[in-house]
Amino acid sequence: MTIPNITNKQKEIILLLYRFRFLNRIQIQKLLKNKDHRNINVWLKDLTAKNYVGRIYDNSYQKNTLPAKYYLTTNSIKYLKTLKDINVSLLKKFRQEKRRSNGFIDKSILIADIYLKLLNIDTLDHADFKFYTQQDFPIDGVIRVLLPDFAYVYKAEKHLEHFVGEIFSEKMPRYAIRGRINKFMEYFENDEDRPTNIVFICRNDLTRAFIEKHIYRHIRDEGGINANFYTTTTDQIDQNGMEISLFKKAEIN
Repeated sequence: MTIPNITNKQKEIILLLYRFRFLNRIQIQKLLKNKDHRNINVWLKDLTAKNYVGRIYDNSYQKNTLPAKYYLTTNSIKYLKTLKDINVSLLKKFRQEKRRSNGFIDKSILIADIYLKLLNIDTLDHADFKFYTQQDFPIDGVIRVLLPDFAYVYKAEKHLEHFVGEIFSEKMPRYAIRGRINKFMEYFENDEDRPTNIVFICRNDLTRAFIEKHIYRHIRDEGGINANFYTTTTDQIDQNGMEISLFKKAEIN
């Protein structure tokens, strides 16, 4: 059975949702660089009607001003299977998008916001800037052993700076946070190239303080690794954007 026809712009929306998993209408408009929100609404309404995307909208009084969120559904998966650059094995998980937790959805939205904020940094050399979601990591790449939430690369002073990022939820147990940080430490402990920059993003200052103390104790007891650690909170990102100079470097000296 053939799937309904869609426009090239609608195909771009599907690829964006493949990369970021969940996006709201405002993010989609910015990522497409389209000035007229009415175009986005028409495309998304049509994609929803044709079962390419699902829509999450909270019409309660407190939240009815928030933009709707979108995710891939059946016909998008069928379409993506026809593309040569898409690994089919990664598409299985998209069949469960409708059942994703609010935490997973919020993290996906935040990753897209981080990408958009990085694009707005004037001092960033966009010619060499690359942003990676988990879907962008090579299927056989060593980065999948660590599988950070996102990564990006840009040129600074004639060399490439590499960043990997992890987002910690409010409900994540302390032992799980410690375990995840230790995995980053182990992954980069034998890296002899230029130091990798590791950015830990927290939902509140308490979690950030806990992470910084654990980094300090780990390096004090186990020795340093070839990496720079930065911590920040979602509130700081909302207020200050993604200027790296605004990140608070974890106190590990």
